[in-house]
Amino acid sequence: MIFRHVYLWVFTLLLIMLSAADAFGSSRVFSAMENRYLAQRPSFDWADLLQGRYAADFEAYVDDQFVGREAWMRGKALAESLLGKTENNGIVFGRDGWLFRKFIALPAQYEKNLKALESFARLYSGLPMQFLMAPNADAVLRDKVPAGLYNLDQQVLIEEAFSLLSKADLVGVNVLEALRASSEPYLYYRLDHHWTTNGAYAAYEAWCLTKGLKPVRPDASLLHRVPDFRGTFFSAAKRFDGAADEILYYDMPYATAWIDGVKKDSLYDLSHAEGKDKYSLFLHGNPGRMTLQSTHPDAADRTLLVFKDSYANSFLPFLTAHFRTIEVIDLRHYNGKVSDLMAEGACDEVLLLYSVSNFAEEKSVLKLAMLD
Repeated sequence: MIFRHVYLWVFTLLLIMLSAADAFGSSRVFSAMENRYLAQRPSFDWADLLQGRYAADFEAYVDDQFVGREAWMRGKALAESLLGKTENNGIVFGRDGWLFRKFIALPAQYEKNLKALESFARLYSGLPMQFLMAPNADAVLRDKVPAGLYNLDQQVLIEEAFSLLSKADLVGVNVLEALRASSEPYLYYRLDHHWTTNGAYAAYEAWCLTKGLKPVRPDASLLHRVPDFRGTFFSAAKRFDGAADEILYYDMPYATAWIDGVKKDSLYDLSHAEGKDKYSLFLHGNPGRMTLQSTHPDAADRTLLVFKDSYANSFLPFLTAHFRTIEVIDLRHYNGKVSDLMAEGACDEVLLLYSVSNFAEEKSVLKLAMLD
């Protein structure tokens, strides 16, 4: 009986200590482990209390700020691993430490985006236009995909999309087979959804074939490495084990970047190399509009207009060997009108580059077809 009371007092004391630590401890703003901002203590408001918003916000605050949260998450991940759990939050655990996104059904947004792209191509039919659909890792690294993951067949999706868009004279750039056949090691990050610089280069070589261009391989002396990269899949899966990734990037001494009229020192923002979101070092993350200018001796005196998602960020530095100017638009963050942009008439050709999964669900693609 006495031991039962001891356990009760120990548990009560522990509960009081944890509650006090939660109450008087300082709130953390950002979780590097999860790559997201954490909920903060909500301001009390009677209207919010009566309508249930205050309770929901306070619960989110407590969930994000309780003492030892990251240690508990690591312990939970370890326990789940020992129990043989194979997925979490839509992220599937593959072979040799690779993580993959479950992508088993197309959202309704996909058909809307295809129609928007077709409308855009017809509207500006006088411009040479290409669409590069970047396959996701599960479509390429088939030997790393776990048994039982029946994701959509991206080869079929890409071929069907290109067949439809060819009717609007939009040329598809299919890099899937080139990636599957590539001798380059390490084409995709294990813990993130992007392709690596090696993967981007393999896709660049395939793009060069469609343009009749000779690929330019940057000198090895320009190669730099950023270790300890744990990306979006790592954060979503909350499986905090396994080897971190490494980011490779090439200095391009002949290329400069301009954002909002300000010249940057490099194509890369190396301040991100020290943080969690290391992939954002490529092209300074995802500004709505930026301009790349090149003095490469082989660069044609032409302007390429690119509409893109973040897969393009590690791809476009290679294209600075072929174009004097590259205008880069990320519709997720671009506040101007596409129709006004096109009315500038400053580009000679257009490239659209999206990953398959992102194109399937990204609503900002619809801006391409908006005239007002």
